[in-house]
Amino acid sequence: MNWWLLLFVCFIVFLTPLAPKAEETYTFDLSEIEKKPYHIDGYVEVKPLIYQPRADSSLYQLKYPKQDLGRSLEEAIFKLQLEGTYESGNALLHFKTNTNYKLSRLGDRESTDLYEGYFSLKPSPAWQIDVGKKTFKWGKGYAWNPAAFLDRPKDPEDPELGMEGVFALSANYIKSFSGNLKTFSPSFVLQPIYDHINDEFGKKNYINAAAKLYFLFYDTDIDLMVLTGGSYTSRFGADFSRNLTPNWEIHGEIAFIRDSQKSIISPIGTVTSVERDTTN
Repeated sequence: MNWWLLLFVCFIVFLTPLAPKAEETYTFDLSEIEKKPYHIDGYVEVKPLIYQPRADSSLYQLKYPKQDLGRSLEEAIFKLQLEGTYESGNALLHFKTNTNYKLSRLGDRESTDLYEGYFSLKPSPAWQIDVGKKTFKWGKGYAWNPAAFLDRPKDPEDPELGMEGVFALSANYIKSFSGNLKTFSPSFVLQPIYDHINDEFGKKNYINAAAKLYFLFYDTDIDLMVLTGGSYTSRFGADFSRNLTPNWEIHGEIAFIRDSQKSIISPIGTVTSVERDTTN
C-alpha cells in the first residue's frame, strides 16, 4: 500500500469524531428549589476586652462608684444569637433571641433576652399588620438616631449589632407611583407601657401613639415622624438620605423633644436632672 495513502486514511480517521454517547437523562427534585416555609440561623461571637480606666473621669465615677479597678480591667463577652421565621400564606411568625455571657473579675453575668417575637399578617399586598416585640429601626443615622423614638439606643462601639425590640401593635401601608414621587408609605404604632411591658420606656399605665410618613421623592428617602402619649413628652423628627454615587450616600436627621429630661454629671460625680426643650 502506498505510504502516502495510508497516512491520509489515518489522518481522516483521527479527525472523524467518535460516535456520540447516549444522551444522559437529567433529573431534579422540585422540592430542592421551592421556598421552604421556615428558616433558622444564628451566629456566635467572642469578644475579649481590655480597659484602661481613668479614675478621675466623670464616666468612671458613674459606672464604678467607690471602686478601685487598678490600672486595667480584663473582660470577655460571649454572644449567641438565634433567629427564625415560619411563613404560611399571608401570615408570618418571627423570633430572635440573644444570649450574653460576661466573664469579669467584677463578677460573671449571664442574660438571655427575646429580642423579637411577633406575628405579621398581610391582608393585602399594600397592608401589613404586626403585633408583638419588634425593632422598628427609625432614622437614617449609622451610630446615632435621635429620631428613633421607638428603638433602644445603638451600641456606639458596634452600631450594626441587633437590638432588642419593643412590644407594639403596628400597621404599614405602601403605595407606588410613576412620577417624581415613587413611593408613599405611612406607618402607625401603638406602644403600651405597663408592668413588665415596655416598663423601662417611661411612665406606666399609658398607651403611646406614633406615626411615620415615608416618601421616595426625586430618588431621595424622606421620613417624617411623631410620638406622643402619657409616658413621653411629645417629640417630632425628620430624616433624609440620598445616594450620590453607588459608593457615596448623604443623610441627615433631626429631632425636637418637648420638656426633655437630661442628667448632668459634675466632676465629682454628682448627678442633677434638668428639663427643657431640646433639638438633636
